[in-house]
Amino acid sequence: MEEVVIIGAGPCGLSAAIELQRAGLRPVVLEKECVVHSIYLYPTYMQFFSTPELLEIGGYPFSTPNDKPTRIEALNYYRNVAARGGLDIRSYQEVTGLEPNPANGTFRLTVRGRTGSESKLEARNVVIATGYFDRPNLLGIPGSSFRR
Repeated sequence: MEEVVIIGAGPCGLSAAIELQRAGLRPVVLEKECVVHSIYLYPTYMQFFSTPELLEIGGYPFSTPNDKPTRIEALNYYRNVAARGGLDIRSYQEVTGLEPNPANGTFRLTVRGRTGSESKLEARNVVIATGYFDRPNLLGIPGSSFRR
Protein backbone atom coordinates (compact mmCIF):
# COMPACT_ATOMS: atom_id res chain seq x y z
CA MET A 1 0.00 0.00 0.00
CA GLU A 2 1.20 3.49 -0.90
CA GLU A 3 1.03 6.37 1.58
CA VAL A 4 0.28 8.98 -1.11
CA VAL A 5 -0.41 8.69 -4.84
CA ILE A 6 -0.32 11.84 -6.97
CA ILE A 7 -2.14 11.69 -10.28
CA GLY A 8 -0.33 13.96 -12.73
CA ALA A 9 3.34 14.85 -13.25
CA GLY A 10 2.91 18.43 -14.35
CA PRO A 11 4.32 21.36 -12.38
CA CYS A 12 1.61 21.09 -9.68
CA GLY A 13 2.00 17.33 -9.26
CA LEU A 14 5.78 17.63 -9.11
CA SER A 15 5.56 20.47 -6.59
CA ALA A 16 3.18 18.45 -4.40
CA ALA A 17 5.52 15.44 -4.56
CA ILE A 18 8.53 17.52 -3.52
CA GLU A 19 6.67 19.04 -0.56
CA LEU A 20 5.28 15.67 0.57
CA GLN A 21 8.77 14.19 0.37
CA ARG A 22 10.11 17.01 2.52
CA ALA A 23 7.36 16.24 5.05
CA GLY A 24 8.72 12.70 5.32
CA LEU A 25 6.31 10.88 2.99
CA ARG A 26 7.17 8.81 -0.10
CA PRO A 27 4.69 9.86 -2.79
CA VAL A 28 4.21 7.89 -5.98
CA VAL A 29 3.45 10.06 -9.03
CA LEU A 30 1.39 8.45 -11.81
CA GLU A 31 1.46 10.17 -15.21
CA LYS A 32 -0.43 8.98 -18.27
CA GLU A 33 2.12 10.50 -20.65
CA CYS A 34 5.63 11.93 -20.23
CA VAL A 35 6.66 14.23 -17.37
CA VAL A 36 5.17 17.74 -17.89
CA HIS A 37 3.25 16.50 -20.92
CA SER A 38 1.15 19.67 -21.22
CA ILE A 39 4.31 21.75 -21.70
CA TYR A 40 5.62 19.16 -24.15
CA LEU A 41 2.52 19.88 -26.28
CA TYR A 42 3.18 23.64 -26.39
CA PRO A 43 4.43 25.06 -29.70
CA THR A 44 8.13 24.30 -30.14
CA TYR A 45 9.39 27.90 -29.98
CA MET A 46 6.82 29.21 -27.52
CA GLN A 47 7.93 31.68 -24.89
CA PHE A 48 6.12 31.96 -21.53
CA PHE A 49 4.48 35.18 -20.38
CA SER A 50 5.59 34.43 -16.80
CA THR A 51 9.02 35.13 -15.41
CA PRO A 52 11.25 32.22 -14.38
CA GLU A 53 10.75 33.07 -10.69
CA LEU A 54 6.98 32.56 -11.01
CA LEU A 55 7.49 29.12 -12.60
CA GLU A 56 9.89 27.80 -9.94
CA ILE A 57 8.90 24.86 -7.74
CA GLY A 58 10.42 23.21 -4.71
CA GLY A 59 12.90 26.00 -4.08
CA TYR A 60 14.95 25.03 -7.14
CA PRO A 61 16.04 28.17 -9.05
CA PHE A 62 14.95 28.47 -12.68
CA SER A 63 17.86 30.08 -14.53
CA THR A 64 17.52 31.41 -18.05
CA PRO A 65 19.35 34.09 -20.03
CA ASN A 66 15.97 35.38 -21.23
CA ASP A 67 13.42 37.61 -19.51
CA LYS A 68 10.78 34.97 -20.21
CA PRO A 69 11.63 31.26 -20.43
CA THR A 70 10.97 29.16 -23.52
CA ARG A 71 9.15 25.85 -23.79
CA ILE A 72 12.39 23.86 -24.02
CA GLU A 73 13.83 25.63 -20.98
CA ALA A 74 10.69 24.81 -18.98
CA LEU A 75 10.76 21.16 -20.08
CA ASN A 76 14.40 20.89 -19.01
CA TYR A 77 13.78 22.71 -15.74
CA TYR A 78 10.83 20.61 -14.55
CA ARG A 79 12.38 17.32 -15.65
CA ASN A 80 15.65 18.21 -13.91
CA VAL A 81 13.78 19.16 -10.73
CA ALA A 82 12.03 15.77 -10.79
CA ALA A 83 15.36 13.97 -11.24
CA ARG A 84 17.20 16.01 -8.60
CA GLY A 85 14.34 15.46 -6.17
CA GLY A 86 14.54 11.70 -6.69
CA LEU A 87 10.79 11.53 -7.25
CA ASP A 88 9.10 8.16 -7.84
CA ILE A 89 7.41 9.00 -11.14
CA ARG A 90 5.71 6.25 -13.10
CA SER A 91 5.19 7.58 -16.61
CA TYR A 92 2.70 6.11 -19.08
CA GLN A 93 0.49 4.89 -16.24
CA GLU A 94 -3.05 6.20 -16.70
CA VAL A 95 -5.43 6.14 -13.76
CA THR A 96 -8.74 4.90 -15.17
CA GLY A 97 -10.54 4.36 -11.89
CA LEU A 98 -10.51 5.75 -8.37
CA GLU A 99 -12.84 4.65 -5.63
CA PRO A 100 -12.86 4.87 -1.85
CA ASN A 101 -12.54 1.71 0.22
CA PRO A 102 -14.88 2.40 3.15
CA ALA A 103 -13.71 -0.73 4.96
CA ASN A 104 -10.33 0.79 5.81
CA GLY A 105 -10.50 4.43 4.64
CA THR A 106 -8.11 3.96 1.73
CA PHE A 107 -8.49 4.42 -2.03
CA ARG A 108 -8.34 1.86 -4.82
CA LEU A 109 -6.87 3.00 -8.11
CA THR A 110 -7.15 1.19 -11.41
CA VAL A 111 -4.10 1.91 -13.55
CA ARG A 112 -3.64 1.12 -17.25
CA GLY A 113 -0.07 0.76 -18.48
CA ARG A 114 1.33 1.61 -21.88
CA THR A 115 0.57 -1.87 -23.23
CA GLY A 116 -3.06 -1.68 -22.09
CA SER A 117 -2.64 -4.01 -19.14
CA GLU A 118 -4.48 -2.99 -15.98
CA SER A 119 -3.30 -3.18 -12.41
CA LYS A 120 -4.67 -2.12 -9.03
CA LEU A 121 -3.03 0.14 -6.51
CA GLU A 122 -4.12 1.03 -2.99
CA ALA A 123 -3.28 4.31 -1.28
CA ARG A 124 -4.04 6.00 2.00
CA ASN A 125 -4.18 9.41 0.29
CA VAL A 126 -4.63 10.64 -3.28
CA VAL A 127 -3.72 14.02 -4.75
CA ILE A 128 -5.31 14.82 -8.11
CA ALA A 129 -3.09 17.21 -10.06
CA THR A 130 -4.27 16.57 -13.60
CA GLY A 131 -4.14 20.17 -14.73
CA TYR A 132 -6.30 21.91 -17.26
CA PHE A 133 -4.53 21.97 -20.61
CA ASP A 134 -5.32 18.34 -21.37
CA ARG A 135 -9.00 19.24 -21.81
CA PRO A 136 -9.27 22.24 -24.13
CA ASN A 137 -12.55 24.09 -24.70
CA LEU A 138 -13.05 23.80 -28.44
CA LEU A 139 -14.91 26.58 -30.20
CA GLY A 140 -16.51 24.31 -32.80
CA ILE A 141 -15.33 26.43 -35.72
CA PRO A 142 -12.97 25.59 -38.58
CA GLY A 143 -9.37 25.59 -37.39
CA SER A 144 -10.14 24.93 -33.72
CA SER A 145 -9.39 21.20 -33.72
CA PHE A 146 -7.17 19.60 -31.11
CA ARG A 147 -4.93 16.66 -31.92
CA ARG A 148 -3.16 14.27 -29.60
